[in-house]
Amino acid sequence: VDAPKSLDDRVTITMEQAPSIEASLPQKESPTVDQDGVSKAVAATVQVLTRSGTGSGFIVHQEGLVITARHVVNNEEGYSLRHVKVRMSSNKDREDLLDAVVIRSHRQLDYALLWLQPEGSFPTMQIGNPAALRHAQTVFAVGSPAGMTNTVSKGIVSNPLALYRNVECVQTDAAIGHGNSGGPLITENGEAVGITLWGEGDFDALKFAVPVDYLKKD
Repeated sequence: VDAPKSLDDRVTITMEQAPSIEASLPQKESPTVDQDGVSKAVAATVQVLTRSGTGSGFIVHQEGLVITARHVVNNEEGYSLRHVKVRMSSNKDREDLLDAVVIRSHRQLDYALLWLQPEGSFPTMQIGNPAALRHAQTVFAVGSPAGMTNTVSKGIVSNPLALYRNVECVQTDAAIGHGNSGGPLITENGEAVGITLWGEGDFDALKFAVPVDYLKKD
């Protein structure tokens, strides 16, 4: 303890070789990204447009049920609009704007449900299990930041159960910007586990998505 007199002095320490901890642990394969699943998720992601701005959404029923963010379909007074426009730019034969009706909105959880007016069979998003998410799991945010449709950003789950705005959320560092709101947060296999909604300032790891299991009854 008394030597060396200065912490700048060099001290030689000899230690026996310890067995590697990593070598004794079972090796786990890194999860692979299901490219087909992600592509299907992109095809089911839409752009939502109003007079005051744009956002994103995703189709969860082939007849035209769309999930988006409530604040995307709000008017200037903070009330939900009844009629909005939806662009399916990922599908070349559906690039024209489609009419949609807002049939449900929730203020605290900040989500809304839309129904596409034209009849048809639409690509749908598979729903995952947010309760199964783990720290550092790879996730992707899909949407239309700054109006750039079909944009996918990669990140990890920073916290699978974060409390933000008095709501239990999925916290992530996936890039989420203006225009992403209402779009899906998906897993490596393309299943939606959250609705991307909020961010705290410019902190990269403080992006939040509301888990989709809040919407199961709806």
